[in-house]
Order: sequence, then C-alpha cells, then structure tokens
Amino acid sequence: MYGMNKALSGTIRLVAFTLVLVGLAFNMVLIYQHVFKTFQVVQSGSMAPVIKTGDAVLLREVDTKDIKVGQVIVFKDWAVEDQFVIHRVVAIEDNGYTRFFITKGDSNPAVDPVRTPAGKVVGSLWLNFPKLGGLLEYIATPRGFAGAIATPLLGGLLLVFLQAADEKLLRIRFRKFGPV
Repeated sequence: MYGMNKALSGTIRLVAFTLVLVGLAFNMVLIYQHVFKTFQVVQSGSMAPVIKTGDAVLLREVDTKDIKVGQVIVFKDWAVEDQFVIHRVVAIEDNGYTRFFITKGDSNPAVDPVRTPAGKVVGSLWLNFPKLGGLLEYIATPRGFAGAIATPLLGGLLLVFLQAADEKLLRIRFRKFGPV
C-alpha cells in the first residue's frame, strides 16, 4: 500500500466509509429487532416448501378484518404463550363477536386442531429470507451481537488507519528523497 495512487486511496476511503455505515445500519436493525421483534426464525417445517426451517420471516401488522383465505398469518401458539405459529388461513368463521381463523401448515396433512381467535394474531407474513434464521439467532447472543457491530466498524477503522499510515510514509519519503 506504500505510496498508493489517488484512485486506490479514494476507493479505500469509500470502502472504509461503507463498512462504518454498514456497522451503524446493522446496529440500528438489531436495536429495532430487539424492541419490536419483527423478524421471526422459523423453527419447524410445517410451511415447507414455501417457508423452511431456519428461514427468517419479516412480519407486518395486519387488521384481522382484512385477513383473507390463503393468507399466511402469524399467531401466538395455543400451548406456549411466548412462541408463534406461521400457518396459512384455510377458512374464516365469524360468529358476530369474534373472528376465528382455521389454519393449516402447507406441509401438514390436516388443519390445525384449534381455531385461532383474532386476538391471537400478531401479524402476517411480509417477506421470507431463506436460511437467514441461523445468523439472526447467532447475533441475538451477546457474542454474536458484539461481533456483528464490531466487525464492520473495526474493518473500516483499520482501513482508515492503514491509509493514514501510508500517507504519513509517503510524506516522510517525499521530504527525504524529493518527489516520487
């Protein structure tokens, strides 16, 4: 890198700046995820082949009056309150007081044994990110979180340091030996 040209120097600055921005953006996404929990990691293959185990899905809010048959919804598990189920709506029942959704996993042979009341629906599927769930689970750990933030930031700072050192060496060489 000693005595690099201006184009290379500009490219290194751009890469360093980009790495720092990626680190900051990643930090914002992680904070957003921690607060709003919009990403969910798929834990079962009940929705295969559309949604597979290990995929990360991005949820969006949905008014339960707008849910249609065929739509994929996310609702609180009937048995475990802190877990979610992602299944497709196959029928809707409305008794005048409460709306119920009959759901089924795409790869399950039968509909779910319990109707889901509108109050259990937390959102609908917006985007699916195949195989991203493992990364999200890793960065949810303290070690993964620190690494996800520190790696791009330290990479950018390292590039800035190397470029500054190269420019310093170039100035010393210029003063000692004249124009290169």
